[in-house]
Amino acid sequence: MSKRVGGRKSWGVDTLIRRALASSENSESYWNCVSELRARGNDEVFQKAQKLCQNRNITKRILGINILAQLWIYHQSYRSKSLTIIRSLLASQKNPKILIFVLYAIGHLQDSDDTKGVRKLSSFANHNLADVRLAVAFALLTHEDKVSISTLIRLTRDTSAKVRDWATFGLGTQIDTDTPAIRKALMARVDDLDCDTRCEAILGLAFRKDKRVLHILQQELMKPSPTTLIFEAAAEFGDKSLLPLIAKQLLSIDDQTDDLWISDVKDARDKLSANS
Repeated sequence: MSKRVGGRKSWGVDTLIRRALASSENSESYWNCVSELRARGNDEVFQKAQKLCQNRNITKRILGINILAQLWIYHQSYRSKSLTIIRSLLASQKNPKILIFVLYAIGHLQDSDDTKGVRKLSSFANHNLADVRLAVAFALLTHEDKVSISTLIRLTRDTSAKVRDWATFGLGTQIDTDTPAIRKALMARVDDLDCDTRCEAILGLAFRKDKRVLHILQQELMKPSPTTLIFEAAAEFGDKSLLPLIAKQLLSIDDQTDDLWISDVKDARDKLSANS
């Protein structure tokens, strides 16, 4: 038997596709093959990914979608062509598994100024599967049109913590738009049982310099080892009265304290000091 030589970078496009299809969609092997195909970014890859998107086999169609989703990162010329293909799949898509990948692909491909099909995207915000609603929140990130914002506001009230978290993240810091409706939605989440959602809401309010967030930040900074999002929010809000509370947090450091947490707290302290 001949000895195997080379690796993924020496494989042809057909071999990479074949190896990806032989792997689980959640495996490192699968995504390594997808990443290599995206990096190749030539007409052969694009055409074969397009053909995969048209295949009746679900696994093959999803692979095609995943290749096209970020092919443009390496080769901008494929962005609009890939988006056209993915949007055509959305128009008639009923399989929830494929729908999720299509929505994420649109999120990667569609820039914030492109609002074509936003109403169609938003229509899936009422889907019975939380994973679909989560993909909708991702697809609408950075969009500042009225439909996208109203959809994200609705998703901040979702029954799924992950959906609420991503929708709150989208409203809070991924857009510059500042309206009473957005602030009301963020305020509604500052007591959320999900820590990530609550902290994203606090950060979003701090980003908008909402005076109501000062007391909230004071309360959060008096808790033991707050999440770093709270320190980021304190630095963003820029009120020097928070400095003593941050300094007290640094006094609690011991040998078990995470180095990244310490770095983030010090960074927030330095930014807040500089702004004072």
